[in-house]
Amino acid sequence: MSLAVACMDMDSSTFLTRPSGEGIDGESSKELMSELGRVLRNYRTEEIISRGNVLSEAVGTLMEIHSECSRKNWDGYGAKPISVAAIQEALVVIEQLTSSITMPEIVPEPNGGIGFEWRMGTNRVLVVSVRGQLTMDFAAILGNSKMHGSMYFLGSLPSRVISLFRQLS
Repeated sequence: MSLAVACMDMDSSTFLTRPSGEGIDGESSKELMSELGRVLRNYRTEEIISRGNVLSEAVGTLMEIHSECSRKNWDGYGAKPISVAAIQEALVVIEQLTSSITMPEIVPEPNGGIGFEWRMGTNRVLVVSVRGQLTMDFAAILGNSKMHGSMYFLGSLPSRVISLFRQLS
């Protein structure tokens, strides 16, 4: 169907390891590839066809973030490493985004988390973050309203975040 299918045929033990041997270890790479396969299998065929490029770009961004930011001090300012657990939670977030939600900018965060950022204008911003600790943090600016908080993240987007998506669009 696209790049996503080709990735599943790759040797998962070395997929995210650089030729120098740097990067994440083979076991972590296997975990990520397993999680990636699970996410892709859960997508309906029509979603893969219609969102295939967007999905593969988002997954590629996550893999790149993990490859470049999985060590302490990856930013030169003392950042915590991005963990496999954070990447796995980020994959779940991507899995939960429906075709009606624009794919966000995906960024590493110095606290070891993965941030998803939607900007829909000057006063319409939503940022959602996961760190692999079963919590989701959010901050939003919706017109004159500003809000932020944390909630449990147990595999599906919290209703509060879904409500913020609706208000953002």
